[in-house]
Amino acid sequence: MALMAGWSGGSIWGSKFFDKIKATWLPELLFACGVGYVLFPIIGFYALIAIAWSYLWMQTGHANALNWGRKADPNRSNTLTPVVDWMSKVLGVQKFSRGYSGVFFGLKGLLIGLPVGGVVTAILWPLAYDIGVMTKRHWVSEVLSGTLLGLWLYIFTLII
Repeated sequence: MALMAGWSGGSIWGSKFFDKIKATWLPELLFACGVGYVLFPIIGFYALIAIAWSYLWMQTGHANALNWGRKADPNRSNTLTPVVDWMSKVLGVQKFSRGYSGVFFGLKGLLIGLPVGGVVTAILWPLAYDIGVMTKRHWVSEVLSGTLLGLWLYIFTLII
């Protein structure tokens, strides 16, 4: 999971290979397959719906949230931006602040991990990116998000 997340974000060795073969979607699809793999023994081929769900939400982008309170491009928009803007307004969080990034990644984590208990992934996803920002290394954010989700999938299999 960690490698898939790092390759998906284009931040670790080997990422350029997927650019070269025009398959930047492949690491994200394989990442989403981890969710389906865990669910397959429980729901059978319906796990394909979980794979599609997770993959589609991974495709939403998150450039607006990467700034964590630093300078951001206000003209840039992602699929989740309107929803996050509304949630931030309701929560009293300033746009492009550290809190805004937390809301953005929390929502994205919730949606990606919804088939396997999205509340947990809504916490782990922003945590991973926050730690990456603190280290000032983007690859840490990407790899840690995959590592934490992989760890959660393992725990999920023990619970179920």
